[in-house]
This record gives sequence, C-alpha cells and structure tokens, in this order.
Amino acid sequence: FAAALDRCGVRAGDAVVASVSGGCDSVALLHLLATAAPTYAPPLRLSVLTFDHAQRGEASRADAAFVEALAARYGLDCDARVWKNEASSQAAFRDWRRRESVAIATARGGRAHVALGHHADDETELFLLRLARGARLTKLVSGANETAPPCFVRPLLREPKNVLIEYLEARGEGWREDASNSDASYGLRNAARLEAAPALASLCGGDARLRARLDALRGQAESLGEWVAAEADARLSRRRASGELPLEIYRAAPEPVRHEVLQRLALAAARAAGHADAYAVPFDGLRDADARLRDDATVRWTCHLPRGVALERRGDAL
Repeated sequence: FAAALDRCGVRAGDAVVASVSGGCDSVALLHLLATAAPTYAPPLRLSVLTFDHAQRGEASRADAAFVEALAARYGLDCDARVWKNEASSQAAFRDWRRRESVAIATARGGRAHVALGHHADDETELFLLRLARGARLTKLVSGANETAPPCFVRPLLREPKNVLIEYLEARGEGWREDASNSDASYGLRNAARLEAAPALASLCGGDARLRARLDALRGQAESLGEWVAAEADARLSRRRASGELPLEIYRAAPEPVRHEVLQRLALAAARAAGHADAYAVPFDGLRDADARLRDDATVRWTCHLPRGVALERRGDAL
C-alpha cells in the first residue's frame, strides 16, 4: 500500500481526504490509510468524507452514520454531505461529489488529495459500460489512472475486490451493503457487474485471466492512442490564424484521428468557457458530427455539444 501511495504522489505531511461510502472497498481504503498515516514523518493529515444521496431513506442515513462512527473510532474528522436537491441522476450525483470533494481538499491547505476506493474490478465494469454505450477504440479499454486532476488518487486500483474483502475479514472489520447494488435491473453498472462481468470472466477462465486479457488490450490501445494523438497534433497544427481547420485536412485523416481532432477542439472550447473539469464528447456525438463534416450537401451548420460547446462548419472550414 505504501508503494501505491507513492505512485499516487502522496508525501509526508500531505492532507488526505478519504471518500468513504461504507462499502467494503472504501472501508478497506480507510483502514489502510489510518494504518499508514502515522508511519510518515510528519504524519499524513487524514480525514474522512462521506455522501448521503438521500435516495434510500433510513438506509442512506444509516450508511452515513456508520462512516461517521468509523471515523470517530480512528479519531478522525468526518464531513458528511447530504443531497438537498429534488432532481437526481447519476451524472448530477457525480458532479456534486466532485465539487464537494475538491472544495474540502482545497480547504485542508497545502498539498491535499482525495482518496477514492476504486479497485481492479471497477476496470472490468468500466470496459463493459463503454462497450454498451459506445466508445472509441483507443478509449474502450483505457483504464482509470491512479491519479486524476485536480487532486484525486486511487491507491487500490490494482487490487481486486476479493482481496479487499479478505483483508477486512482477517481483521474482523465490517462494512455496509447497499441493497440496490445487488439488483441487476438498477442501472447499466449493476447489470455489468452482476451479469456481464461474471459471464465474461467464466469465458476467460477466471477473473485473473480476464484482467490479464484486458491489460493486454489496454497496452495495444495505448500504443494506438499515441499514434492517433500524434496524427491529430499534425492536423491541428495546420489551423488557420482564425482557429479554423480546413475541411480538406480534416477529411484526409483516418476516422480515429478525425474523432480525436473533434474531441480536442471541443475540449479547448470547453476550457475557454471556464470548464476546467474533464470533458468528453459522447461517442455517438462524435460519429454524427464526423458524418456531417464529410457530407458536401451541407455548407453551413452548427452542432451543439455538452456544456454549451458548439461545433460549426463554415464553408470549407471547421
């Protein structure tokens, strides 16, 4: 675990905010962090953050209370944030958790990190979700990173869930089970974890062999991604002074490169508009925009993308 923290850039005296839901993965994360913190000189400034999404009544409140009691047992401060809005969606919850996490880490002062309990099994789920929703080949099997801006770290990313469960059981540690996580009809992620992932692991000869297959594909995708990025750089370097990209340059590129060019332009526009977070155009949006840009029948059109970004074709330029 010390090596994982080192890879994540955690150093002596840093503030680490452990994001804990009460599930086995985040409880294991907190136990490991609480054990590691005093071994640093000066010690890590460890605290706990938990989110009550207010979607499961008393069960949600009980999860938060469990985490608060766990933090108190370790002698740690715990921030418990409760969802107050009526409207709710997984995307809204993610944005809320991200905003609150970054704000709390910033308030800690100095070097600060938010530690998340993502583990190796989450990578398989992510692959299946991208496959279901549609994704570029270079992104289909690309995994999460152990670090993510502005301050997130995932020190358990190389550990499978069963190892975390064994770790807790060996120490007599309990955790909370979210009943909705065992319902395959409750969202694509649950279906991926409960139905698709076990079937795929069985076909591959077990979870370990499935992870090995995905790791091999990931390596190939990373190599392809490097080539795509270099080709996109070459196309974008030929933009006009106005920032427009001639369509003939765009159209001459292979499809993966065209998609990367569109993503880069959209990301630049989003950042210019003040969106510092990660920004990705949905795969279907990339395909639709690309098809229209290769169609000579339309001379001028505007494609509206997420967060107010607009892609425009003006005559012979993008």
